[in-house]
Amino acid sequence: MIKQNLAAFYRMLGYRFKPYKVKERELDGEGVTSLCAQVSESYQKLGLVNSFSLYRSVVDSLISDPKLDFKPLSDLMGPVKEGRVTVALRHDLDADIVTGLRAARFLASRGVPGSFYLLHTSHYYGMFDKGFFYRYSSLASFVDGFIATGCEIGLHADPLDIYCNHECNGIQAVSKELEWLRSCGAKIKGTVAHNSAAAYGAENFEVFRGMSVAGRTKLRYKNSSIPLGFVDENILGLCYEGNYPVLPDHIDSNEADEFIRLCKGDAVRNKEWLELYFLRNPFFDRSYDVDVWLLAKDAWVIAKRGEDRVLRWPVTTDDMLLAMGQLEEGVRVVVNIHPEYVSGKGGE
Repeated sequence: MIKQNLAAFYRMLGYRFKPYKVKERELDGEGVTSLCAQVSESYQKLGLVNSFSLYRSVVDSLISDPKLDFKPLSDLMGPVKEGRVTVALRHDLDADIVTGLRAARFLASRGVPGSFYLLHTSHYYGMFDKGFFYRYSSLASFVDGFIATGCEIGLHADPLDIYCNHECNGIQAVSKELEWLRSCGAKIKGTVAHNSAAAYGAENFEVFRGMSVAGRTKLRYKNSSIPLGFVDENILGLCYEGNYPVLPDHIDSNEADEFIRLCKGDAVRNKEWLELYFLRNPFFDRSYDVDVWLLAKDAWVIAKRGEDRVLRWPVTTDDMLLAMGQLEEGVRVVVNIHPEYVSGKGGE
């Protein structure tokens, strides 16, 4: 799908990456379900899992508030209706596509839009083996399931993992997976970057033209030089990146070092790192106003930007719902629920 000759481009700049070659490997739906169940069990042992009933009750509570106007993430930055708060329900399918599909079906039963982003480097999606990426044969049936719900489907883009850990062409991987998902009937308009700059020193969206931080054109990772800011999203048929990033003119090296230093251990439940990530991120800010993420058992983070920037962690579900009801009109909110945090069976 990329019209530029990528191979020639890489040769010219001295980049050396293997082509992204795809085959199919048998793994039926039961196999994928088993993989996701292992994730749920692991999260359960860590005390991070809520029952799916929490997801249902949160959605029902939110949609009962007439002030909240629900839209797919692709429409988040459109006009806000007078007297309303725009809310996008974002689901990053990092590890559990089974619960993700369950969530999509529940939203469909309530007539509520939701946005779901499939991670093409996840264990449920496929695996690398001997120079090939093997996409699981049962994945198409899951994609069909999401399409049937009418939800928004996107790609949880992870090209830097492909470049850095598999020495393959990461942009080619994104292009091929977009092409395959569309061949299944998915109407994909956008991506959401997986991971954070703490992992590789750059955000995954930086591979796109005009979206590299401080206009940098490459990333040094170990012995590799990875191209940034090269590919036009429009060529890939994409019209938005779900973080809606606002990029700085330069990278503050001290803040970047602190950001990476703090991203150790259980960083996503470390208030100091969360404040950096959501409110003082040295790599990008967000165009919308509020992030609300579920990050553990009955534990949410609320990050509000603007003149009175504030981060609250941990916040119980009841207090999160109270805070949502108190938002001032005109703001835009992303509620991000990773399905693995609501994969439990108890309490239903």
